[in-house]
Amino acid sequence: MRELIQICRGGLLLEDDAFYRLKGSADVFVRGLLIIVVVSLIVGLVTSAIGFVREVTGPPPEVAIQGVKQNIRQGLQMAESFGAPIDPEVREAIETSMDAGFRIGARVAEVVEETMPLPAPIGNLFEAVGKFVSYPFGWISTWMFYGLLVLVFAKLMGGRATIQQMLGTTSLVAVPHLLDLFAFIPCLGSLLGLVAFLWGLVIYVKGTAVANEFGLGKAVLAVLLPVIIVFLLVMALILIVVVMVTTGGR
Repeated sequence: MRELIQICRGGLLLEDDAFYRLKGSADVFVRGLLIIVVVSLIVGLVTSAIGFVREVTGPPPEVAIQGVKQNIRQGLQMAESFGAPIDPEVREAIETSMDAGFRIGARVAEVVEETMPLPAPIGNLFEAVGKFVSYPFGWISTWMFYGLLVLVFAKLMGGRATIQQMLGTTSLVAVPHLLDLFAFIPCLGSLLGLVAFLWGLVIYVKGTAVANEFGLGKAVLAVLLPVIIVFLLVMALILIVVVMVTTGGR
């Protein structure tokens, strides 16, 4: 475990030795999986605990609904102050629809609370535990699925990594996401999340290069190609739909 911690620290600093030690391990995939699981459980524990505390100590539904209503009214007033007057009939229709919608929502919340077999705090606790336990699965599936896509493109460019080496070496991408522990802090949490993403991206490129024994240029291309191709496919699909709509399907 001490060696694995040293590898993680070296990976954060982009030290070549850390990546090559991980790649050369006989159990490289197991080590990579352990890194993903441990980091995700740490982040998941804190995130689930904070979510549970917020659920228990948060305002009752009635107070929350009143707050949302007030925010909507302030938004309408702000729009009018910027030169976008709202017709009185339109405003009345918005108010009526909003009140009806919130009444339905409040009633649904009451029914859910009445039919729950456990008191709300206990239910919230079980929900938090469920989120914590399931946290690693999302990380593992993303890590494996995207890693296999990148490996396909890396192989097309002459990469030499095995599946185990590719996944194990790129698992260090998870380590910077320990910064996600501070996601609950307004503004700072978002900034640290962006830092973690960019830091992880650099680590992923480095791991791809080491695993496949080629330069950073090819590694960047292999890492970005899946995203680029998916983006182009989505844009092509949108273009086809737009053309079909504008031409009436002809």
